[in-house]
Amino acid sequence: MPVRRGASTPDAAADLDVYAEGVRLMRERSEQDQSDPIGWWYQSLIHGNPGATGWQPGEPDDWSQCRHGSWFFLPWHRIYLMQFERIIQSLTGEADWGLPYWDYTDPNEIQVPPQFLDESSPLFDPDRTLRPRTVAAPTWQRQGTFAAFGGRPQTAPGDYHRGRFPGDVELNPHNVVHGFVGGDMAGFQSPLDPLFWIHHCNIDRLWEEWLTLPGRANPEDDEWLNTTFSFPDPEEGRRTVRVGDVGTTAAAGYSYDVLPPPDELRPAAMLADVVENPRKDDDLDLVGASPGKGSVRSGAHIDVEHPAAEQRLLSDAGPEEQQARGLFLRLENAGVEGGDASSMWNVYVRIAGGEPYLVGTIAPFGLAGLTESGGRQTITFDLSEIADTVAAEDTSAVDVTFEPAGPDVEGEPFWERAALYTTAG
Repeated sequence: MPVRRGASTPDAAADLDVYAEGVRLMRERSEQDQSDPIGWWYQSLIHGNPGATGWQPGEPDDWSQCRHGSWFFLPWHRIYLMQFERIIQSLTGEADWGLPYWDYTDPNEIQVPPQFLDESSPLFDPDRTLRPRTVAAPTWQRQGTFAAFGGRPQTAPGDYHRGRFPGDVELNPHNVVHGFVGGDMAGFQSPLDPLFWIHHCNIDRLWEEWLTLPGRANPEDDEWLNTTFSFPDPEEGRRTVRVGDVGTTAAAGYSYDVLPPPDELRPAAMLADVVENPRKDDDLDLVGASPGKGSVRSGAHIDVEHPAAEQRLLSDAGPEEQQARGLFLRLENAGVEGGDASSMWNVYVRIAGGEPYLVGTIAPFGLAGLTESGGRQTITFDLSEIADTVAAEDTSAVDVTFEPAGPDVEGEPFWERAALYTTAG
């Protein structure tokens, strides 16, 4: 069984050598025939075309098939990685090879692994910009439902390429890392950069880590379990995989070298009861909303409806009955004019004129293409750590402001409404 190891660990050195050789061989196949399904170019187009416009008439059926913004984001990319791993194994003859992962969740591993910065290596991509950014910490560990963590059900079949309701792990760190690397990684043909594969390998690992937390589970809906995805295969010609058969890494046939114990996944500032009673965002009460449209330039002002807030946030139930308090800010029907995935914006919430709280980062990977095609997305930020403050009796309003995460931000995210929701979990 393949074991996937951290790319910066000594144990992964040999795996990275195999990876580099596999990339070289895949590029060689594409140079000989760009229509080769096992080649580097074709494999990148399975994820998306350069314009991120979705599948276009005349393209192979395989192209522009990636799932984003819905509950298929994680399983589609898992199967995509599995097939990529099979290609490298077949081309190099290393049947037990495991794809390394880039553990940027570890502060000691945030730098790009050095093998990917060697200009003589097949793992190097000269198009990277690697722009420094100061962004909000991820909050995927807090989410108690798969919808909140991995994405909501896909309701419109035509929106599979860029769905409207991404999960927390897709917004951050997934989108943030795409924007940080830049270059090829800033667009939907991002698999042209070898960093793409070890980035998504880490996102896949975070899914497995999330499942180790108490109360976490994958969807049980037949639509999720029985959906299949089909990819070119180096041995079988084509391979079709059912989502329900790869819901865990053990079922999928590989493992990760390290999965932190659940206690280590909890942010230090979380309430003591959050792990036992995870916050959910699938049963929400509206407690306030902006009077109209807004953008990162104008910000948003939200009047708080106290009766609803007190009912949901200031429960006087006993400790054995108290559930984790959830508070969520949503930018509804959001889009972005211009810019790219590197144009990130930090989101701050200020309560009753107090100090601003950094609650999240807008990293608009794919949002420009979605906006251009007439689509919109709902972006959710978890404010649960400041729920008590927002619900205080003297709080009548919440102000939301935005600051560029870097010096070279372009584009302007906008939305139809900024709304504050709450749930008792």
